[in-house]
Amino acid sequence: MTMKNATATTVGASRPRRFGVRFWLSLDAVLWILLGVLAIVAPLIAGLATVALFAVLLIAAGVVGLVGLFRSGRRGAWGWRLVSTIAAFVAGVLLLLDLFLGAWTITLLVAAYLIASGVTAAVAAFRRGSCFTTSP
Repeated sequence: MTMKNATATTVGASRPRRFGVRFWLSLDAVLWILLGVLAIVAPLIAGLATVALFAVLLIAAGVVGLVGLFRSGRRGAWGWRLVSTIAAFVAGVLLLLDLFLGAWTITLLVAAYLIASGVTAAVAAFRRGSCFTTSP
C-alpha cells in the first residue's frame, strides 16, 4: 500500500457515513405505507388527526398572513386580505376546539364540492348533445 492510498483510507474512515438518496426514498416510502395502514386500521383517529393538522395549517396561515399584511402596509386589497387572514385563523381555532364537528363540516364541504362537480359535468355533457353518439 502506498502512502497516498493509506492516507485516503484513513481520511475516508474518519468521515461519517452519509445516507444516500435510496435510503431517504425508502424511508419515505415506509413512512407513507405505515401512515396508510394506520389510517385503515384506525380511520377515526386518522380523520381527527387530519382535521387537527388542517386546523394548525389554517392557524399558521392566519398568523403568517397577518404578519405579512402589517409588514407590507396598506397596499392593494388590504381590507379583504385582513378579513381572509382573520377568517383562516378563526376557522383553525374553531376546528381545533371541536375536532368531530370539524371532521363533519369538512366532510360536508367535500360532499358538496363533489356533487357540484358532478352536476356541472352532467350539464356540460348534456349540452353537447346525446351521450351515445360518436360524432363531435
